[in-house]
Amino acid sequence: MIGLACASFATACVLWWPADPSGRAAAWLTGAATGKRRVVSAGSLLPLLVAVGVIVATAVFIPQALVWLVPALVCVCTVGWLVAQARTERLRREAADEVVQACQAVAAQLRVGDVPARALARVAADSPLLQPVAATQAIGGDVPAALRAVAGSPGCHGLSGLARSWQLCQVTGAPIADAANRVADGLRSDAAAERLVEAELAAPRASGRMLAALPALGIALGYVSGGDPIAFLSGTWVGQLCLAAAVCLVCAGLVWTTLLSRVGPADEGQA
Repeated sequence: MIGLACASFATACVLWWPADPSGRAAAWLTGAATGKRRVVSAGSLLPLLVAVGVIVATAVFIPQALVWLVPALVCVCTVGWLVAQARTERLRREAADEVVQACQAVAAQLRVGDVPARALARVAADSPLLQPVAATQAIGGDVPAALRAVAGSPGCHGLSGLARSWQLCQVTGAPIADAANRVADGLRSDAAAERLVEAELAAPRASGRMLAALPALGIALGYVSGGDPIAFLSGTWVGQLCLAAAVCLVCAGLVWTTLLSRVGPADEGQA
């Protein structure tokens, strides 16, 4: 029953955990919470359900093994989450860089006298992000709407500024070259600010990883002082509980420091 309760609590945390905990906390503090719930896909729930099933089965048939199974699952899930986060962040940065380059290329094409349709088509030939927009334009579709659709992808929020400028110029008849230049300049400034924040957060991230390794240093110091901490941690039920709790706390600390040091544009997801 204890294992089932823990598994149910973990499932509830995953279902209700916000995509941006810092944003949810700020909204709660300012009284502006929207009450939106995170949508979890069936594919992302499958590993969790497997883990829950394993924990419940172990609690029923081999309850004494829970002290080893739970920290092992926590370690595996934490490592998998950290790897997925690193991959997602890398893809987001690559997309953000491509958006900056695409907006700069569109602005450059407009400056040399190209019409917007031809400038967009030429840039889209080398930019996969703009190819759906160019295809929409080729069939006479709504270009600003297509830009806003692409801007909803991670790292592509900068295209929402180009979409607003494009739509404004379509309505007012103003030249789009100046608006595209301003969008490109703004994206360059945002990219520079993000790189500065990344550099400032390098030290806290390194400190978090170093703190995660301190328990191993404590075990080494135990041996140096003449003790046998491994025998205590693996041979007594008190030591096993301490080891399981330490592993879970270290993994929780790694996840928390990763979330706190996450860098992203302020208007990401609002495009």
